[in-house]
Amino acid sequence: MPAIKMEDVNSSMIKKIGHNDVTWELIIQFDNGDTWAYSDVAPAIFHELKTAGSVGKYFLKNIKGKYQAVKQS
Repeated sequence: MPAIKMEDVNSSMIKKIGHNDVTWELIIQFDNGDTWAYSDVAPAIFHELKTAGSVGKYFLKNIKGKYQAVKQS
């Protein structure tokens, strides 16, 4: 499977985000260096995240705790 293209975002909490439109996997790389994969995140949610006025606030309100997440090594 090809690597997910990661995009820089303007956030004090999140460094990069990426999404696989086939598997619906969302990848978030945080400013502290941790990277997490979130399962079953629809492409529309990814679009809303990357275009949000505050990416961090959108993440906290709409993604964190709502999708299964696995820390990447």
